[in-house]
Parts: sequence; C-alpha cells; structure tokens
Amino acid sequence: MKNDILTMKSPIFGLILAGGKSMRMGRDKAAIYYKGLPQLQRAFDLLQKHVDSCFISIREPAYATNVRAHFPSIMDDVELTGPAAGLRAAHRAYPEVAWFVLACDMPLLQDDDIKELITARTLDADGVVWTPNGIEIYPLCAVWEKKTLSQLNEIKDNHYRPLRSYLQNVVKLVTPHPDHFLNANIPADWERLKKV
Repeated sequence: MKNDILTMKSPIFGLILAGGKSMRMGRDKAAIYYKGLPQLQRAFDLLQKHVDSCFISIREPAYATNVRAHFPSIMDDVELTGPAAGLRAAHRAYPEVAWFVLACDMPLLQDDDIKELITARTLDADGVVWTPNGIEIYPLCAVWEKKTLSQLNEIKDNHYRPLRSYLQNVVKLVTPHPDHFLNANIPADWERLKKV
C-alpha cells in the first residue's frame, strides 16, 4: 500500500527564488558568496539533487545575466509581485508537478532538511513547510502541491493575501536544526549568519 501511495504523488520540481531586488540588503543576495560559492549556486546545487528538474525564478530578462546566466530559468508572472509571481509562472509552465520552492538566501540549509520536507508529502496535504514552533509557517522553504498552486491562477493582485494563506491543510514540520533555516535580508543578518 505504501508504494501505491508514493506512486500516486506527482513529480516534484525545484524553484529557487532569485528575482527579488534585494533592496534591504543593498546588494544582490543571490550573488553574495558563502564559503566559496554564490548563495544562488549553493541553493541550486543543494536542491537539484532532490528534485526531477530545477529552475531559478527571475523577474525580468536582465536578471538572466551575471550570476543567474547559466541556470535554467522561468520568468516571473508580470501580473503578480514578489514570490507569488515566481510560483504562478512555474506552475503555469509545468502544471502537473509539485514544486519545492526555496529562497536563494538560506545558505545553511542541508541535504537532510530538504529530504525531510519531501519525505513528509502526503496526498491530502496542500504542501509541506518548515515551521520553527508548530504555528508559524515559512512558505519560501516548502513543497507546494499542484492543487494548491492552481489557486494562484485565479488571483489578479496579490498585495493583500500572503502566500502562507494558501497553505491551509499543510503538513507542518519542526526542524531539529533551526539554524539551518536562517536567512539574511539585511547586512546585520548576514554578519550574524556568517558566524553560525
């Protein structure tokens, strides 16, 4: 029975979110080096080992240059803003798959963390997310199932509805290594993260 359930799950693709302006950081977060690699490269190398195909999300054609140039990419949906724009574009490009969505600025994440989220997939869940306390959920390190992503096709403007609100029947995980999920949005965060 267990094998039958596993075969019923849709394939899973990876999407690294790398289209933001990094305004709070003051420089491109995807290009910041961590232990010898740009954060984007490290995130892509980590995730692609666990998914059937992997892409980066970019905001506009100009973003397909520099550190992003050699990655397979999906252009963000121009009708939406922020991560929702990348999620909807990915779903529209490949509507029959689930997506493991990962922000590019989580350099401490490990293989076991990715495996844990993927292993927790169930047929009745909207997705699988990491949660530090069993209450808050982080939709930018998560598996989004196709039935949940299809809801994004209906929205015209996402300024007022946070992404986490789409994950209602979610399997929440409390990670044994919360430091792995740290990200850096401002320079002070980055300095702290480098010391972990």
